[in-house]
Amino acid sequence: MRFFLFALLLFLYPGIRAENTNETSNVGFSFKPHIGFVIVHSRELAFVKESLPKVFMLETYRYNTGADVYDHCLCSAKTGISFAFWDYDNPTILGRSADLSLFLEPVFRINKSMNFSIRGAAGLSYLSNPYDSVNNPYNLSYSTKVSFNLSVGIQLNHALSRQTQLQFGTYFNHISNGGIKEPNKGINFPTFSIGMTYVLQTPYYERKTLSLSSQRSEQSDRLSLHFSGSNKQVEMKRYYPIAGMAIQYMNAVSSLNGIGIEFEWLWHGANYHIAELNNLKGNALSFSSAIGNELYLGRFYFQQYFGVYLKKSAAEKRDVFQRYSLFYRAGKHLMPGIGLRVHGHVADFLDLRLGYNF
Repeated sequence: MRFFLFALLLFLYPGIRAENTNETSNVGFSFKPHIGFVIVHSRELAFVKESLPKVFMLETYRYNTGADVYDHCLCSAKTGISFAFWDYDNPTILGRSADLSLFLEPVFRINKSMNFSIRGAAGLSYLSNPYDSVNNPYNLSYSTKVSFNLSVGIQLNHALSRQTQLQFGTYFNHISNGGIKEPNKGINFPTFSIGMTYVLQTPYYERKTLSLSSQRSEQSDRLSLHFSGSNKQVEMKRYYPIAGMAIQYMNAVSSLNGIGIEFEWLWHGANYHIAELNNLKGNALSFSSAIGNELYLGRFYFQQYFGVYLKKSAAEKRDVFQRYSLFYRAGKHLMPGIGLRVHGHVADFLDLRLGYNF
């Protein structure tokens, strides 16, 4: 699961929204119809393999073309809200959904009439037809009415006038409940879009000299201790606790990102209960090592880690995992956050995290 809550937190990022004049802070609107197809990443999802999702999407956003944004990413940036209605072309199994998302879209100019943008979005989806053992047993993609939606895409934008652009985009979209309730195979679907966007004023692009050396000094290498807590449902019945502790070292390699290594101890109560049900030997404890990348987004830090289990808990079948985390630097030492552990294309669990920097 990619870009977890990425757009949600970036929308609050002060380096993108603050210290802008009316000339460099503009309001805009977009209309984007999409069409795509569902990726069948598991045999259990064969019933939805011919589904062709379609969407009507409306967006409102703030377009920031100020020098502060340009010095941060060599780009301008859109931050906004997206409203979408999805028809998954499979009413009896997948149904439909209504989505509300926040998004971030860095925009890079190619020439006076053309630019391209990278769009990350995250939000909530209200889904019409979740799994039901009697009425809808073939929907293994989602089992809750409300789930998370995530999206990342690339857009090519061509100016029709000073305030109107034609947009061509391709996107990868994902919907799941983050492992809160099973079944939760998720819906993975790439889409393609042709849309229109309009800004209320002609954009004014402000520039000043980029100083990476001064920005680099704002970040520093750090050693930190992380604690995490969660729970997970087993067989759609009881929830079992999950708790972890990790030691992490992060080396800031630039003003925008760092490279890190981590060792984690995890107590997985749900896996231990599954092992007891199946008469498997072992305990709830696992130990892993991981390497990863961290993006610095003002006070928000976005981490992506790839890990290997050195010791697996009972009933754990996978050898590797990914974890995506967002932290807020609340001061010199404390970093509260939220994380998502993933095995391949399947989310294992969401957790709350607290980091302490030494």
